[in-house]
Formats: sequence, C-alpha cells, structure tokens
Amino acid sequence: MKAPQGSQSITTHYLNMLKGIIAITGKPGLYKLLSRGKNNLIVENITTGKRTPTYPHEKVVSIPDISIYTEGGDTPLTDVFDKVYTANEGKAVDLKKYATPEDLREYFGTILPDFDQDDESLLYVGLCRSRHLF
Repeated sequence: MKAPQGSQSITTHYLNMLKGIIAITGKPGLYKLLSRGKNNLIVENITTGKRTPTYPHEKVVSIPDISIYTEGGDTPLTDVFDKVYTANEGKAVDLKKYATPEDLREYFGTILPDFDQDDESLLYVGLCRSRHLF
C-alpha cells in the first residue's frame, strides 16, 4: 500500500484507493468495477482475477459506503482504515497474530474501542483482513 502524497490525508488516500472496489451480496470476496453495461456491471474478483457480470437483483455496495456500528454511531470503514494505518505507523499488520476470532476481536477493540462486539461488523473486519486491505 502506498503512502499518501503531499498534503493528502490518509482518509482521502483510502477513498481514492478504494474507489471502484465493491462487495456483492451473496458473493464472497471483493470486486473491482471494470465497466457498466445496459443492465449490469462487469466486475473482476480481486483475489482470483475472474471477470463476471452482476445483475439488477444483486445488491452492490461500494467499500467507502460501508460503516461499522459503534456505541456512539456508525464509523465509516475508511475511518477505520485510517485508525489501523495510524496505530501501525503505516506498517503492514501481521495477520498471523490474529488467526482466531477472539484475537481479531481483541485487536479490533484497540483500534475502535466502542465497536458493537455483538454485531456482524466483525465480519467486515475479517473480510478486510482476508482481502489484504489491512
């Protein structure tokens, strides 16, 4: 992951980096938006490189539009990435340390202490971890 250029904030950097990255309900992984057709989108799986169309009945969500529930309200995923980047001083996160859900929950609690631990937001953390977003 490249560091922000000049006066660009880390959050703005993440937004630019994640532009065009989407999640599709019912499909595993993250996808890069390649083009738009008349009735569908053409996307590429980030992990496999496989290209596939999406259809109007599939819910498509842009990564910058995803928020994590906290006790104080919603926190945009890009802000969470900003906190991870800051907490790790820009270094890559050693994912081997957080192999179990409990380890991941504990680590995430240091990044975002007020996240709703009963909510499915941990699934987003696992998704981000598994897709090398941090």
